[in-house]
Amino acid sequence: MKHRDCNGRYQMTRYYTGRLEKDRMVVQQEGWFDFGSNFYAVQTFEKDGKRIAVGWISDFYNEYEPVEDGPVGSIAIPRLLSIKRVCSI
Repeated sequence: MKHRDCNGRYQMTRYYTGRLEKDRMVVQQEGWFDFGSNFYAVQTFEKDGKRIAVGWISDFYNEYEPVEDGPVGSIAIPRLLSIKRVCSI
């Protein structure tokens, strides 16, 4: 997915919430998960009742110093996920 926002940032990670019906997810809400410019391949896991997300940060901007057999990216800082509920009167 190569979506860019009005500031030119990549927005490659979306979220979906919903419910399962007969082995299929019925999406009730969706949106952009991350507004960084190179956070993708996200995996989540649950720890102590909290949902944690970790993703890959690629070197889109050639910021890393090349090292023979070295990395070409890094793992992102883990993020604690939550859902903000919006109520209407």
